[in-house]
Amino acid sequence: MDYVNVPTTVFTPLEYGCIGLAEEEARKQYGDENLAVYHGLFKPLEWVYSDNRGVDSGFCKLVCLKPNEKVIGFHYLGPHAAEVT
Repeated sequence: MDYVNVPTTVFTPLEYGCIGLAEEEARKQYGDENLAVYHGLFKPLEWVYSDNRGVDSGFCKLVCLKPNEKVIGFHYLGPHAAEVT
């Protein structure tokens, strides 16, 4: 059975969720020139009103296949990762 497109979540104090290929696996399979990788930092709304979160940020990464930008990997680090992924 192929588990690549089965969403996975790790329930730790800061949750992690992913689906699809990791960046390293995608580079091996498709080559560097055929990938576009996007990273983003964000502050979830629930952290904006919390004084104890300070400068914490969530993280999101998309691994896309060129030229049509098809998403082949998604990685999320932040609250409610199970729902987002």
